[in-house]
Amino acid sequence: MKNPWLHLNYDLESGSLDISHEDAAIRNAQIGLQIDGEWICLDGPADDWVETGFKDEVGDGWEITSLHRLGGVHVKPRIRLYRERPSVTLCLTIENNGEDSIRIGRVHALEVSTRRGGRLELGGMISSARIFLESNNLCWTGVRPISEAGGRHRSGGVGVIYNPAVKIAFLTGFLTVNVALGEIVTLYDHMSGIAGWWAENPYDDLVLRPGEALRTELLYIDFRRDPLDALETYGDMLAKMNNIRRIPRSRTPMLWCSWYSHRLTITEEAVLKHADIIAERFKEYGVDLLQIDFGWNWRDTPGEWRPHPERFPHGLRWLADRLKEKGLKLGLWIAPFYIGEQSSFYREHPECLLRNPSTGRAVEYRWAWSGQSRDTWQNVALMDTSKPESQRWLKETFKRLSSWGVSYFKLDFLNGGSAAPLAFAKPGAENEYRVREGEQMRIGLSAIREAVGRDAYLLGCNLPISHGLGLLSAIFGAEDVGNATGNFEHLKRRMTTLISRFWQQKRLWHVDPDVLYLGGRFLKPGEVSSIGEARIRATAVALSGGPVLLGDDLTTLPEERMRMYTLCLPPYGVPARPIDLFRSPYPSVWDLEVSADWDVWHVVGLFNFDGQERIIDLDFDELGLSSDGEYSVWEFWDQAFLGNHRGKIKVEVPGRTAMALAIRRLRRHPFVISTSFHITQGGVELQRVMWDERSLVLSGVCRRVRGAAGEIFIYIPPSYRLEEQREAEMLTGEIARLRLSIPSPEVKWKIRFSHS
Repeated sequence: MKNPWLHLNYDLESGSLDISHEDAAIRNAQIGLQIDGEWICLDGPADDWVETGFKDEVGDGWEITSLHRLGGVHVKPRIRLYRERPSVTLCLTIENNGEDSIRIGRVHALEVSTRRGGRLELGGMISSARIFLESNNLCWTGVRPISEAGGRHRSGGVGVIYNPAVKIAFLTGFLTVNVALGEIVTLYDHMSGIAGWWAENPYDDLVLRPGEALRTELLYIDFRRDPLDALETYGDMLAKMNNIRRIPRSRTPMLWCSWYSHRLTITEEAVLKHADIIAERFKEYGVDLLQIDFGWNWRDTPGEWRPHPERFPHGLRWLADRLKEKGLKLGLWIAPFYIGEQSSFYREHPECLLRNPSTGRAVEYRWAWSGQSRDTWQNVALMDTSKPESQRWLKETFKRLSSWGVSYFKLDFLNGGSAAPLAFAKPGAENEYRVREGEQMRIGLSAIREAVGRDAYLLGCNLPISHGLGLLSAIFGAEDVGNATGNFEHLKRRMTTLISRFWQQKRLWHVDPDVLYLGGRFLKPGEVSSIGEARIRATAVALSGGPVLLGDDLTTLPEERMRMYTLCLPPYGVPARPIDLFRSPYPSVWDLEVSADWDVWHVVGLFNFDGQERIIDLDFDELGLSSDGEYSVWEFWDQAFLGNHRGKIKVEVPGRTAMALAIRRLRRHPFVISTSFHITQGGVELQRVMWDERSLVLSGVCRRVRGAAGEIFIYIPPSYRLEEQREAEMLTGEIARLRLSIPSPEVKWKIRFSHS
């Protein structure tokens, strides 16, 4: 089978699979699986096969299905080659047609081993290749040289090997997570190159009784020139295969979160004070929700989801009503699968606690937080979500919370719903509930989603993130951002993870960047971070394309930092692309294409987390700009004109800060080069900007909240000069500034020029 990009050959005698691309190939790949502890490779003749056409959610093409009889077990590989894509999918159906139960362990949907004559060929100079690794949780996700970590790499759900020498990206990833969490494993050594590679589903001795069948997770294989394009295409495939609709730009939450500013000191009085500030300062930007984090529930006890009587004496329904009077909504943090030993559910439903099959004891962790009263320190057990009583309790709990007026839920510690009993079992122990990690997690999330409805917002935190596909509205994009303490290594690591998931943003869900925190240490009123750290945090949140969460104590935050929030509001709602993801030690160039009704330009975030100045060479062709064109460059934070450039620009980025460049095509007449209102520099706040050559007038509309003030910066070519007028002045020989005060949400402006 072949299409314009790939040639696929499946040898029915040896069971080997070859997939050839112009500059890459998989040679003599095999399918293997573990049944009752024995490893079996499908390297013998197929007992039967059929070739036909197919059409699925993403396209059509050719399909071959073969049958391998292993005694009473029938294994049916199904391989599909798409007609209009450089892509292949593969899955197995394992049928137990025998008289006894069998156990399915690891399944290699496809593997390449040099010891068995297999080869993964990705062109010459493979030692320069870089590999994308997805943790599938809050831990580091990003790209590293393939030779690092001893050459052994394990990636959750999806992996990409990119060889820059021949510009070929090899992506493999699983499109379903019905039962098992797929992993992509790559082995490299400097002598033989890629010595081994496989795509694995760990089923942990899943029991198949007589007459039962298992369909493995669907593996996707793709060859492309651009690794970023490969990731984005994989995101599109995931969305289509899981019936996930793309989220519109306009649907991007804006809210205040209590955790970093208050932690367990949060009270209804503090919430109402912040509601007043939100209503006065930020509501017109679109901030309309206050999310109370851990600290609102009875005795800080997971599983006891009723208000803390001292901190919230009037209850949360009363509080939601007070917020509603101000045009605001209430959101809540909750750890739905953790059950504290001081809770009534723990006492009344011991049968619903997840237990170690070897000992019969509940699986428990210690729950003791700084600021938490010692008499509330306790163990927390994990809920067994497969129990009908657990599902009933989850539904009742979330229906009650919804009845209070809550429609935004931050679901934390969801890994508690993902611990399968067999993770603790002795080899061969029976799995009483016959669920794997994915099923356990999804059973619980499905019960919650059913209770709150499709319109409620569910943010998932601390979970194998692919388990939330189709059920969660958002995932927590990286480890906690933390209070601002000058820990730039931490910021580098978590911002790398955040932007490495750009391809998920709005395709699968919102990737939540965590709060925008501009203050200083916890409980240090009025203290602020360094200006460089604040710029890093604000630029990253704005360019992530995700929700914007205000995270400070707004009653003490200095005015300069309050205004800094507005530079990210409302969010543009489109993620930047980390164009140096596959070549730099960490992604430091984040490119956002901004499209308005009057122009298209690029906003490029340049990040330097290190202590020394860094020089970044920015090639315009990497932004999709013409190499022959001339472009004007403006830096947002320092309001500096960096000149007109062709092909590229060399930028000196000071240590431990971020820059935000607006790059616009140079024109022969005066044009807007930037504004001070928003980090997109015109993408959110300016509309209907027009140049009239007959009257020599540049005009437009500025949309901001009442009382705002700022500047619009204009580039003036040598053949024009600014006419004298109020509120407009020359800054340099090329740049003019128009000062604007905003008495109403929409202000018309114009500037007159003459020929010089």
